[in-house]
Amino acid sequence: MSAPPSRSPNLACPPWRAAAGLLTLFAGLAGWNLLDNSITPDEPVYLGGGYAAWTRGEFALETRTPPLARLVCALPYLPLRPDLPDTPPGHLRLSYPLGLQFLFHNRYPAETLIRLGRLPVLLAGLALLALIWRWSASLWGEGGGLLSLALAALCPNLIAHSSLATKDILLCLAVVAAFRFLSQQRWTATGAALGAAVSTNFIGLALLPVFLVLWPRAGLGRGPSALRFLGGLVGVIGLAYGVTHLDLFWKGIQM
Repeated sequence: MSAPPSRSPNLACPPWRAAAGLLTLFAGLAGWNLLDNSITPDEPVYLGGGYAAWTRGEFALETRTPPLARLVCALPYLPLRPDLPDTPPGHLRLSYPLGLQFLFHNRYPAETLIRLGRLPVLLAGLALLALIWRWSASLWGEGGGLLSLALAALCPNLIAHSSLATKDILLCLAVVAAFRFLSQQRWTATGAALGAAVSTNFIGLALLPVFLVLWPRAGLGRGPSALRFLGGLVGVIGLAYGVTHLDLFWKGIQM
């Protein structure tokens, strides 16, 4: 009696394993930059200004850009409660000298504070890649999703900006999420993501005409769906400015 034919082992890698490998590669490359790169000129503004906004409500230190990115970058400082110097008077860009003093005259080493402030941006970069992967997979299958993920994971711009405590990756994540939620007709999430984009960089306002054009195509009417969209949009902007500082939003637009 002949033995049954042997089955060849399935050597295909499951999509989630390949995706996990690409995300790990991206995290390693961006993480290396996070640890190795020296501070950039913008980072003191985000780190010191963000922590001042959290602890003292000083949103007016930097009005040329919205506060959401600064608040996100300063999140790791909240449980540590590092020292925050007094706001230096009479300076055109108060958050910059404050940030330098905060980073380099603290009981925590400057390297520790800088690396902690960069960590939320690295996590945002991973979230952006995961969003790109799943959205592409829904359109083109798992192969297309992995190809998109591979291209994003090896993109020098994404790797570089995911290792800095600045607004660029957070803005990219908010914009991509807004269009993804729009395609899914998740109106509250669409408004919230668009509000996050506007609260990260005023250039996010340029998306409003685009959404007005896409509004009828996406099935967003004038009823409850529109109210949910506007509620998410206004709610996130209000939270980013601490509700009581919304006047700074209009002041920043005029600058």
